[in-house]
Amino acid sequence: PLTKMREGGTDALRFTLASMASPGRDIKLAEGRIEGYRNFVTKIWNAARFILLYGDGTLKELPTAERSFPDRWILSRLNHAIRDCTKSLEEYRFDQASSTLYQFLWHEYCDWYIELIKPTLQDSASKAAQSTRHTMFETFEIIQRLLHPFMPFLSEEIWQAFPHSGLSIVRQPFPTENEDWHSPEVEQSFDTFEQFVNTSRTSRALLNCTPLQAMSFKGTSTNPDENLRLQALHPHIEYLARGSVTFTEIDNWPTHNMLRLVTGTMTIGTEV
Repeated sequence: PLTKMREGGTDALRFTLASMASPGRDIKLAEGRIEGYRNFVTKIWNAARFILLYGDGTLKELPTAERSFPDRWILSRLNHAIRDCTKSLEEYRFDQASSTLYQFLWHEYCDWYIELIKPTLQDSASKAAQSTRHTMFETFEIIQRLLHPFMPFLSEEIWQAFPHSGLSIVRQPFPTENEDWHSPEVEQSFDTFEQFVNTSRTSRALLNCTPLQAMSFKGTSTNPDENLRLQALHPHIEYLARGSVTFTEIDNWPTHNMLRLVTGTMTIGTEV
């Protein structure tokens, strides 16, 4: 273990052991798993550096209902992570608790939330940026407290570098759910948004276009509510789809040289 700690880091080894601690099985430690969770530690460090880089400025706390779409979504998802992680720990399912944290932090917080807020943070003096900075610090501090039982050294180091009260994260309470953050309608909107963005990326891959190449997309849905959600999220969709997006009825689309992909009730078109 000491050799593996020196190679991959103590927190990466601890998280690996927790992730493999399923009831009724012997842990067969694999070096590949330690390597994978060392990459996870690096991902957390990079997220912390991003927040510190863009976190310089006024912080403004707004009521949950007045925050931006990305902020409301990540708060709602953080609520789910707190609930699921707490439940798993109470049942001694350390593997499930670590999986919850891994999926939330890597695939939701880093892959989606941080990408979504980058345009807002460009105008550092705006009210939207002030609110987003507050949400960034608020959520990441809570994440460190969730991580602390698994990664005590990393979480303490980051917690000390962020605005905090108290001497150590060890003496802070474990996070609890906040009912004000629960927002199923925002999560439903995000599901629609994610479907569109992922399908647009599939179109780009099928046409062998790089992420830097400008593309034009058309979109529509047979579900009127879904169409409204898409239109409300138009700026976010264009930013992550890396192209212009027009929402119009499918009868108005070109009949030739058009790649059409269907996902659920949604159709995304790209001119070839």
